[in-house]
Amino acid sequence: MKLTEDYVLFTDDSLDVNFLFKMKEIEKFMELWGEGESLHDIAEEIKRKPFEIALLIMDLDLRGLITPRKKGIFGGELIKKQKK
Repeated sequence: MKLTEDYVLFTDDSLDVNFLFKMKEIEKFMELWGEGESLHDIAEEIKRKPFEIALLIMDLDLRGLITPRKKGIFGGELIKKQKK
């Protein structure tokens, strides 16, 4: 794909991006984020695509509603992989 003009994110319907989060999903996300769970574990638990959770993280961070974590979006994932 050659870009020849301004580019608008997520306008391709085939991407199937769901920007709507229910309050119970946000509450569960906040709980799991606070527990140090990884982006992928949160996505699995909430039953959402990892990139939708990544977008949620960016949105909540920009609004100042979550704080940065030592392991960032990966949570304890790096530690878990080392123990295997």
